[in-house]
Amino acid sequence: MPAITGNGNQTKDDVPTAFTTSNDVDGNQGRGGGVLAAVKSKFLPIPMNIVYNIPEIELLGIKISVNNRTVSIVTVYVPPNLPDVIYTQLFECLEQNIDFSNPVILAGDLNIPDLVEVMTSSKSTQLLNIYRHFSTLNNLTQHNNILNHNGKILDVLLTTDHFNIDICKHSVPLVPEDPHHPCLEMIISCVNEQCNTRFPRNSESLKFNFRRANFMELYLTLSLIDWSRILEITDVDSACKETYIIIYDLLHKYVPLQRTTTKRKNYPMWFTKSVIDVVNLKNKHWKCYKKTKFLYHLDKFKELRRLAKTEIRKEYLNFVSHSETIMKDDPKKFWSFVNMKKKRSSVPGHMIHEGKTLTSPEDIVNAFAQQFETVFVCDSANHVCDITCDIGFGVCDYCDKLCCPSLVNEYSCLHSTVLNNFCIHPDQILKAAKKLKNNCVAGPDDVPAFIIKDSISCLLVPLCHIFNLILETGSYPTIWKSSRLCPVHKSGDRNKIDNYRPIALLCNFAKLFESVLSDIMYSHVRNGIIVEQHGFLKGKFTTTNLYEFTHFVSQALDKRSQVDVVYTDLSKAFDKVNHCILLRKLDAFGISGNLIKVIKSMLLDRQQYVEYSGYKSKLFSVHSGVAQGSNLGPLLFIMFLNDKETFIAMYVYWVLRTHAEVKKQ
Repeated sequence: MPAITGNGNQTKDDVPTAFTTSNDVDGNQGRGGGVLAAVKSKFLPIPMNIVYNIPEIELLGIKISVNNRTVSIVTVYVPPNLPDVIYTQLFECLEQNIDFSNPVILAGDLNIPDLVEVMTSSKSTQLLNIYRHFSTLNNLTQHNNILNHNGKILDVLLTTDHFNIDICKHSVPLVPEDPHHPCLEMIISCVNEQCNTRFPRNSESLKFNFRRANFMELYLTLSLIDWSRILEITDVDSACKETYIIIYDLLHKYVPLQRTTTKRKNYPMWFTKSVIDVVNLKNKHWKCYKKTKFLYHLDKFKELRRLAKTEIRKEYLNFVSHSETIMKDDPKKFWSFVNMKKKRSSVPGHMIHEGKTLTSPEDIVNAFAQQFETVFVCDSANHVCDITCDIGFGVCDYCDKLCCPSLVNEYSCLHSTVLNNFCIHPDQILKAAKKLKNNCVAGPDDVPAFIIKDSISCLLVPLCHIFNLILETGSYPTIWKSSRLCPVHKSGDRNKIDNYRPIALLCNFAKLFESVLSDIMYSHVRNGIIVEQHGFLKGKFTTTNLYEFTHFVSQALDKRSQVDVVYTDLSKAFDKVNHCILLRKLDAFGISGNLIKVIKSMLLDRQQYVEYSGYKSKLFSVHSGVAQGSNLGPLLFIMFLNDKETFIAMYVYWVLRTHAEVKKQ
């Protein structure tokens, strides 16, 4: 069995304290014969009083103190070929005597020959189901994957998620090795408690609770609004402001506000209300039994525990089956399930940025904002030059600095026709509204998409007026230029700011306008987009790209030709689009007049901030790129990269220029 001992020179505190137990009532001296745990005295080991009445097994528990934290270590030996009921009794005993919400290490020989099948296949037996249910219900992870000479795993190292484990086969055993049980060397370290702390919620932040909204009265009142006052306004920002005032008045009237300090759910996603009620009642009887020692409460506890296990297993299977069914249509729920199984908060309450440790929520969100701001090209030369339909291809100073001499010439005009002045009709808004997702996600204006989608017929009058006012004036509403960023872990250490990427949330009214505009622009430019482009286009995706590539390679192989392939990855591609070059390319596509003014206004003076759990960072300016999460952004991006020869030449030029600058330094 595992022994935690010291090496080298031993001080008084290093002298091991040994704990043993044996249920060998017949005095036989065969294999087995008890379990042993040897612990250094400096860890202040204390034996645990585990009450059990299972003569077939050996069970020993101790508590040690590590970095002012109490860790429970349990060793167990189960002889081979025992009936399943013994395992049920063992796991029930462990659940009654051990608090698995605290750090627990469970090591020993369970003698379950098919234990290796738990992770490698879906093999199902009564014994494996008992083991799976015990480990899943108590959030235990099996770390031992060392096979014995029969290709089996009999020994387990189960821990809660408070530890980092490194386990391997020991090359120099202290005693002759049993081929059924390879000698294991384990390095077990406690995870920094700060790293596992949850990001706190802001108790002062208030949000609309749409779960308790009176939607019938909300939509009825909205349908009776007189929008004539909005129609008289000729300034875009003023029209938007008045519209929001009316909407916010209705939301405050029919949608209650609640603080973000709502209690976090402590139950898995598949727990229904009936299951939670049974679990709570079971815990209540267990507390009563520990307090009063009445057998009535113990019997009720056992009865409810059996019922809870049955119901949990049934609901879990139903949930998995449902998740498999909707995985293709709603992958978000699948990944929510995966993250929940990992027991990880999206953002821990302890973060590291530029070598500094951050624990304050305000400092963390500001550090995220500082990190996300660095991806943009913040250069005074990156300001948008004054392009209008009159000026055409005027070359700004920034373009002179960017392009090599062969690229300073004007872009060839891709369209003989131009797209400048047009009107948006209510039918186009209704069509775009159908594309909005039915969720509660809202941008900086806190108006969710489903509210707009459900009440679009009531909002057609003001929206149609505002959309056409934007096109007439060439001015984009200031409130729609803000984006709320949510940090999402990308890879690596979750406690480092650098390992997160931003997800931008835009105002849903802005997304609706961009959706209408995107459809109009796409119908105008689709014939001018190069055939090699497969991204963000209707009817084209990764599979069509792969088909054309394999077809090209196959033809080359038939001709015995050579094919050279170069793969590139554009880092932060959407964020580093140069506004000046983008507008010049739009002009080449025939986008002119007030429409190009609208896009220019849309790109200029954008601001973003990071918000998480009710905490907001400082605003920062966006000097480059197209808005992530927008409906128009992908179309603008592929138009930016459309002239492939120019793009490749600019890429090579930039590589050579960067190399030359580095060489100078």
